[in-house]
Amino acid sequence: MSTTVKEVPLKTFPFTGNRELSKRWYLATNAYLRVNPKIFDTNEKKVLYALGLMTEGSAQCWAEDFYIAAESASTISSVTGLAVIKADYGKWDDFVIAFMQAFSPVDTKGAAMNKLSTWKMRAGTPASTHIATMNNYISCAEITDFETKKTFLIQSLDNDLVTGLFNSGLANAATYADLTQNILAQENNMNTLKAIQRQQ
Repeated sequence: MSTTVKEVPLKTFPFTGNRELSKRWYLATNAYLRVNPKIFDTNEKKVLYALGLMTEGSAQCWAEDFYIAAESASTISSVTGLAVIKADYGKWDDFVIAFMQAFSPVDTKGAAMNKLSTWKMRAGTPASTHIATMNNYISCAEITDFETKKTFLIQSLDNDLVTGLFNSGLANAATYADLTQNILAQENNMNTLKAIQRQQ
């Protein structure tokens, strides 16, 4: 009696060749393959699945070259002793090495520092979402000093929010965690005030 193999629907996403997302894409894709071992039970299935997610941008060109090389691979026939075409997609680990060599981030830390220097809170974006984005860049940039983190975060905020923080004294926080909580509190205070003003 055969049993149907159920897929574990772990989230994956297409890869376009963006080096800043290459590590995240690999981790998500590899995790999906690992939690579905009965579906992806050969190296070829794993590699073909990954290639199937590379359908745009520079990743598409790289995948096409990989397809061509794999499909035109040859081997020596044990019967005739002659070379015959036999598709060979190689081992998953070898695919990962080739992928990393082609798309590994050039300078994750430097790119994160650049983002921290230029990123600004966008209109309509909740402070919690903006803080989460900044925390990601801070982590990638390997910044641990409170004053440095504080400077980057405050200069990225909306002007009205910054003014409110300093006027209320909430900018004077002892820790980074306190600062983020104070920003959320100030945003809530400002939203409450706006709601009251609309009712008048």
